[in-house]
Amino acid sequence: LQNIGSTFATVARRGNFEIFHNTGGNLTLQRSNGNVGIGTDSPDYKLHILDSVSNGRAILAVQTGTSGTNYGGVFAAEGNGGTKNIGLYANAQGATTNYAAIFNNGNVGIGDDTPTSKLTILGTSTAASNTPSNAIVDIQGTSTAHLLMGVANVSPYGAWINTDATGQPLILQGTGGNVG
Repeated sequence: LQNIGSTFATVARRGNFEIFHNTGGNLTLQRSNGNVGIGTDSPDYKLHILDSVSNGRAILAVQTGTSGTNYGGVFAAEGNGGTKNIGLYANAQGATTNYAAIFNNGNVGIGDDTPTSKLTILGTSTAASNTPSNAIVDIQGTSTAHLLMGVANVSPYGAWINTDATGQPLILQGTGGNVG
């Protein structure tokens, strides 16, 4: 390793391959499980980044291509035979204000990569149904009731709102009064 001025790094092998910088921080490759740690000497995941710098960012990915489709990040969970795959999990906690995700223009698209409203959902549903899998939107509370919404792709076409059971009422204004 090269020593440039007062900056130097140390390579150590204590069962793992580790590179340390004299101002703190380290890069660790664990021999036993192949995990890589940046900022931690005991990585729990294939890539474990720990950043304790105030106003810091643990990861910054910038794609600067000038043509085609550019992706700043691609995440996938593709386990065959698993009980659940989650492609992206975002969590924020411990501060006065926590945001798990902030989208630059404020619009979120599900099934749509150019959302024109705060929430744009693009999907295919059937004619009005009380089956959750036939809906584009399925809103569930803590009870077993579902509020279903869809857009019929067969005649007579149009939007629909329903519950998931024929015996459950669809209440438009639960406190009484006029609707319309």
